Amino acid sequence: MAEVSYRDLFWQVRTELPGVPEPTLFMMYAAAVREHLRRSHGWQVQAGLVTWTFTDDFPDATSAVPANTVIVQPVQVKWNNGALIPFKTRQELDELDGDWEQRETAGQQPDYWTVSAPGEFLMYPTTTTTVTNAAELRLAVVPTLPTAAADGRTGVPEELALEYSEDWAHGALAKLMKIPGKDWTNLQLAGSYGQIFEDDIKIAKGRAGADFGRPRRRVRYGGLGISGSAQRRTRRVNDDYGQ
Repeated sequence: MAEVSYRDLFWQVRTELPGVPEPTLFMMYAAAVREHLRRSHGWQVQAGLVTWTFTDDFPDATSAVPANTVIVQPVQVKWNNGALIPFKTRQELDELDGDWEQRETAGQQPDYWTVSAPGEFLMYPTTTTTVTNAAELRLAVVPTLPTAAADGRTGVPEELALEYSEDWAHGALAKLMKIPGKDWTNLQLAGSYGQIFEDDIKIAKGRAGADFGRPRRRVRYGGLGISGSAQRRTRRVNDDYGQ
């Protein structure tokens, strides 16, 4: 899948805030992309069958995701026989089994999976033996951010850019306009764009849950006028966590 650079998408923000230095624009745009995809699960990848070792609480699929991305969480977990392993919250598992974190199985199919901590996942029960090609995972991922110590992603798959670039522009504008003491500071517009960005994320999350992260391509016309954007935010969405 071809990639589109963030810099190729800047025009959507630059037309409204022409005075923003490019490094600042880059970082705020990248932050908006990351927040949108993290909360919406809008970028999903199929990891295929991965091995589950007895030292891990969950099958490790880090080698199966695109370069310079990190896993937000699984969105679907299937055992190697095709059976779906349902998600349950920690609270639901507490109510089901007070000692659920201590339960183990000798490589058999788990009953459920859960988010044990931010960025950490756990099968219930866990395994005492290594299971090769244990589970097929579908994962929500986000780009890494460039830092002084490491290069992050500077672009996204073209399919995502075609669908979500206007959403990301809303987020970048909200973040930029909230920066105090700048020529482009505008707290009122920042609030308006921020609310549109929230609506964008809800719609994207509902679509990702229904379509497994394969956005429907559509062509948009015009700029980023708030009234036109707001008219597209009336659709009811499903924002259930873990679905």
